[in-house]
Formats: sequence, structure tokens, C-alpha cells
Amino acid sequence: MENNAVSEQTYERETSPEIEMGSEESVHASLTAVASKIAVDKFDELYDEVVVFKVEDTFFRAFKKPFMYPGSTFQFLFSLPKPGDAERGEGSSPENPITLHQISKVYFRNFLKVLIPLEGVAPCSTYEEWIGVLYLSTMWEFPTIRQKAIKAMTPLLDNRAVPERILVSLNFEVRSWFIDAVAKAAVSNGLGRRELKKAGIDNDTISGMLVVRNKVIEQQLDGVFSSLLRSDKGGRIFIRNTHNDQYESIEDWKARGLLQSITLYSRARHIVQEEFAEELKDMRYD
Repeated sequence: MENNAVSEQTYERETSPEIEMGSEESVHASLTAVASKIAVDKFDELYDEVVVFKVEDTFFRAFKKPFMYPGSTFQFLFSLPKPGDAERGEGSSPENPITLHQISKVYFRNFLKVLIPLEGVAPCSTYEEWIGVLYLSTMWEFPTIRQKAIKAMTPLLDNRAVPERILVSLNFEVRSWFIDAVAKAAVSNGLGRRELKKAGIDNDTISGMLVVRNKVIEQQLDGVFSSLLRSDKGGRIFIRNTHNDQYESIEDWKARGLLQSITLYSRARHIVQEEFAEELKDMRYD
């Protein structure tokens, strides 16, 4: 029995980590040594690195994985081999950040709001916020973020001037925006060559827009005159409603806001697609 007791005591001493009950520092060091021997899987799908960016005079800390979108600029950047100590490489700290040159910090902040939404951080809601998201997502090849920006900006564009809408649609290659803006410009007949030129629209686009407008006017006149019918009473002018084949007075059409009808706008869209077929072919299909 004594031999068994001795052997058990010896086993405990051999298998238990030796902790010198001395200073607090020594206890901490011993516990750290024990913990370091425990295998830790740090490649779990929720485990992520934090990357430090510097944009203008501001530092941003963000998770790395959302930037690793297939085909994006950052996927290529982060796939490059890191020289030296990877843990102290570019993007590891404010002392060694990834510097994004010629990028607006306001644009980058709003891009992060969409890429990595955080609880308590107000989402993008204005045209000015979303335009930065669209700019960076297009430049860095984040198609999902780009589509979100286009969807959010579409109703917001209604409050922008037509020349601006045309420029934005051309700069970001958004087909639906371009067709809509040029068609509405043609129907309204409110823009001249000088105004379009002053806004920064190129001559080829201006020439195409004028062609569209002229064709819309021609179709409008043809439609009106082919549908005119003078009544026997008072010489009033009536216009045929093609939806129900009934003739209604111009006063009725004006009162209901239908003189510039949806049908005319639809025709204008069709003419835009014909006149700018080559340009639209080169645009993206978002």
C-alpha cells in the first residue's frame, strides 16, 4: 500500500505542470506556457484579420474577408506574397497601413457602410452617399455592391437635372439610366445644344439626342394630326385615345395630364435604343 501511494504521488508530480508559487509574474508566465500548448484552430470561417487603411488623413480598420470578392482589386492585392514578417506587413497597423491614393475618405466610408454594415451605423440614404459607393464598387469590381448602389440611386435620380443624369449614366455605364434620361429629355423638349454642351456632354451624344428629339416630335405630330376630329359644335378639337378608341377633347387630356402621354415616352425610349444602339451595346448590363 505504501508503494502504491508513493507511485501515485510521483505520477501527479510528473504529469502536472510545475508552477512555482512565487511571484505573480512567474505564475502568469507558467499559465501562458500551458495555454500555448493547446491547439487552436484560427481558420474558422468566422475568424478574420483586421486590415488598416489610410485614406487621405484618416485611418480605417476593417475585416479582410469582405474585400476578397472574386475578381476584385483587393482579392488580387491580398493574394500577393508578403515580404518579411506577414504579421507586420502592409495593413497590419496604423504605422504600416494600406494607403489608398486619390480616393475620397467620404466615398470610402460610405463604401464600407455597404460592404460591412454595422449595427448602430446609419446606412447610406442620400444621392451623395450612394454616388461614392457606385464609384468605388465600379472601379474595384464589386458587382454586388454596384447593383445595390444602382437600385438605391434609381429613384433618387428623379430629382437630378437631366444633363447630370445623362453624365452619370455615361460615366458608370448604366443602360437603363441613359435610356430613361434621354427619352425624358426628348419628350420635354426643354434642353438645347448649348445647355448640354455646358454640362459637359460630348458632341456625339448631343447630336444623337437631337436626332431622338426630332423623331419624337415627328411621331407626336403624326399621331396628333391623324387622330384629330372636329366636332360639329363649336369647332372643338378631339384626340383619339388609342387605348379605348374613344375621342376626347384636348381640354380633357390637359386636365388629366395626358397630353404628354406614357405612350409618347415609350416611343421615345424605343427611338433612343435605336439611335444609340452601338453605344448601349458597350455598356454594362446591370
